[in-house]
Amino acid sequence: IAVVRFGADFNFDIWVIDADGAGSELRLTDSPGFDGGPTWSPDGRWIAFMSDREGNAVYKIRSDGSGRLKRLTPLDMKAGTPSWSRDGDEIAFSDNVCPTCGESDVWILELDDAEFTQVTDTAQNELFPDWSPDDERLVYERSEIVGDNVLLPDIFVVDADGGAPTNLTNSPGVFDAMPRWSPEADEDEDDD
Repeated sequence: IAVVRFGADFNFDIWVIDADGAGSELRLTDSPGFDGGPTWSPDGRWIAFMSDREGNAVYKIRSDGSGRLKRLTPLDMKAGTPSWSRDGDEIAFSDNVCPTCGESDVWILELDDAEFTQVTDTAQNELFPDWSPDDERLVYERSEIVGDNVLLPDIFVVDADGGAPTNLTNSPGVFDAMPRWSPEADEDEDDD
């Protein structure tokens, strides 16, 4: 299990711990500041995460702690909230995640050729993308920005290749945030 740990010094780091409680723990990052939002590659070999170690960016590191971590996004994107696609070929993320950056959009990084594709383009704050089981769509939270105020978020879904997003929630006064798609279920499975 990948977890974020921090102590009284507010040094947030990524750790991997055994799911059976056997006590095996591995610290993957050790940097002053914030390392968080871990997301596993489907094969379990890598963990992508966001960090402010050089400025906000998305990084990846081997889940066994071997090798060096690698920054995946340029610092000028101020990227964060990564989500690994189910096929392992892409990472969705948001740009402009620093607290004072204002609007942010959802992007996709194609890992093989390091190509970036912008999925959304609004004057809103769009964060925490997550892939559908077939990697065809992305769900994310969107907060409207009015003046200097960020309003409570709602949940939207959009095709991974862009297009018009659909608002799934419209809950005034309610905080709908950090959506996660359920794993693909077997449609032929008996409910008994």
